[in-house]
Amino acid sequence: MVCFKDGVASYNDGSKKILPYGKGKISANEFLNDKELVRVRLPIDVKVIEENAFGSCSSLEEIEMSEGLEEIDDFAFYACDSLETVKLPEGLRKIGTHAFCACKKLREIVIPNSVESIGAWAFCECEALEKAELPTGIKVIDNATFEYCTALKEIYVPENVESIEFYAFMGCSALSDILIGKSVKYISDGAFSHCKAIERISVDICNKVYYSMSDCIIESESGTLVLGCKNSDMKCILGITCIGAKAFCGCRGLTSIEIPDTVTRIGGGAFCGCSSLAEVNIPQGVRVIEDGAFYDCSSLSSLVIPDTVDSIGIMAFDGCDVLTVYYGGTWEDWYDICREPFKRVEYT
Repeated sequence: MVCFKDGVASYNDGSKKILPYGKGKISANEFLNDKELVRVRLPIDVKVIEENAFGSCSSLEEIEMSEGLEEIDDFAFYACDSLETVKLPEGLRKIGTHAFCACKKLREIVIPNSVESIGAWAFCECEALEKAELPTGIKVIDNATFEYCTALKEIYVPENVESIEFYAFMGCSALSDILIGKSVKYISDGAFSHCKAIERISVDICNKVYYSMSDCIIESESGTLVLGCKNSDMKCILGITCIGAKAFCGCRGLTSIEIPDTVTRIGGGAFCGCSSLAEVNIPQGVRVIEDGAFYDCSSLSSLVIPDTVDSIGIMAFDGCDVLTVYYGGTWEDWYDICREPFKRVEYT
């Protein structure tokens, strides 16, 4: 006789397996690589789904989680290709690294506010994911958490989040709207790189570290522009001193940019992969152009660099196949400042 507290695993051939009440967990690797598993209802006492418990269960379509579930460990549902919907229970506290990574049909995830930590790469490569609702309980969006979620359209970073880490949203190519909450103190270089569809960027007006203007995010104290998009208009923003590393990286819709006279540094990879960028002004105040700043700007045909620039990093113009640089100094000056000499240079 099956107790209502038990769980059940259902298979492609119509067979079922009882998951008995009393164990309190789904053990590590318990269903790893089970290609025939289709649906699972967990026993009501399960508090932990251990690492790789359902990893690579490519036919798994549905998982009914227990209300008392507290932890989903690393790789728990990694590469569950057929999983379309997941309802996470209130009371869940932890989602481990790679927990739902490469769940390619997962369309929406609502993470309950009880969740306190979400591991790195937790939802990366969920290429059908259109909506992700983040909990108010987390303080960090970890490395590459939503990397290459290519259908994700908008993201609201909740008010308690303090840090957005390396490549957190890299390659989210459909992402158009970003709202940064009031407590964010750190946005890593490249957190939103290769998000080519961004149109609107805003920061909560109560944020003390960053502010938004003209669809840019600027760090208040340093004047560093940390994120821009194809609609950014820097010329009307006062006090920008630096275009940050990877600030426009992969922004393929960007066609021209006017850099304010106050800017002294263009950061590493600032415009890398901006394949439609055809017009850039570099004002007299710029002193440093860092590594890969204009890497793979394949539409850029001419660039005037003033003689105030005293350092150009390696690969700054690599992949700029039609580019001619017009430099305000002598050829001796050019070879002094350019760490990896670019040869298509005319001296003015």
